[in-house]
Formats: sequence, C-alpha cells, structure tokens
Amino acid sequence: MKKIVIYGSGDYGQILKQLVLDNDFKFLGYIDDFNTGPEILSTYNDAVDWLIQEKIGVVLGIGYKYIKERLKIAGEMISRGIELPTLISSSAFVHKTSCVEDWVVIMPNTTVDMRTRIGFCSVLWPAAVVNHDSVIGQGTFVSSGAIICGRCNIGSSVFIGAGSVIVEEARVPDEFSISAHWLVK
Repeated sequence: MKKIVIYGSGDYGQILKQLVLDNDFKFLGYIDDFNTGPEILSTYNDAVDWLIQEKIGVVLGIGYKYIKERLKIAGEMISRGIELPTLISSSAFVHKTSCVEDWVVIMPNTTVDMRTRIGFCSVLWPAAVVNHDSVIGQGTFVSSGAIICGRCNIGSSVFIGAGSVIVEEARVPDEFSISAHWLVK
C-alpha cells in the first residue's frame, strides 16, 4: 500500500484525505507550513528528505486561491524526486482514450469524455464534465458542476467556477478566472 501525505491541512486538504483513503493509499498525515495539529507531521522543509528517502507520495492540498504557487511547488517537488500520485475517484468516469497527466485530482461523479487531455496538477471537482476532444491546461481548477463542451481549449492556471458552461470550441487563456454560473462562448 502506497504511503501518502497531503501538503496543506485546510479544507481542500481534508477533502483530499477521503479521496486518498478511497484510492487505497495509506494516509500518514499532513505537512503544513502554517498550521499545527494532531495530524500535522511537520513543515515541508522539515519533511522533504524523509519524503524522498521513504518514497512517500505527496498530494498537494493547496487550493485554487494559490493557483500559481501550486505549479511552482509541484515543479520543485518533481525536481527533488518526490512522487506525485494522481487521484481518481472510483465514481468518476474517465474514457480510455483520454489522457490524464500526473498529479491530477478527479473527484466523485466527474466525467472525462473521449480524447480529452487533463493537464498536470489540475483538479476536477465533483460532477464536473469535460467533453470530447477538449484540452485542460496544467494547474487548472474546474469547479463542481462546470461543463466544458467538446473541442474546448482551456489554458493553464485557469479557474472555472461552479456551474459554469464553456461552449463548444471555446478558448480560455492562461491564468483566466471564470466566476460561478458563467456562460463562455
């Protein structure tokens, strides 16, 4: 059983804990640079050598409010040789022709349709839908109930709010933020 820690113990990190357990990983605790508590093992800097030596996987529990920092931290971890597992809920549908890159989180009841690509370090919240032939750039958050129609191209470090709809063949630039319930053509 793969051993996992979550970097960040806030709300998002706590949600990820259940997904880690649902994927049959062994949850060891949190590493957190700002908080302390019973499940917090240490800070990242204090844990990094241990993570590498023991080959402990890290799931990034830093949310969309720090979307740019997530990619920076992920790159730094990869350069140190830290393992970064992908988490996919057993209730999610991911078509066999789609490509899910490393360190992606796909939450319950999410659909990833055929011939799509989900970029490194992206997060698809519950009930998000990514339709055929679409590309999601790295570090992007797709919130609950958002629908990305076919042949869309979503840039890197994009935030798509809950219930938003991105219509067929739309293009969303890097570092763009879409509020909840928007329609993007």
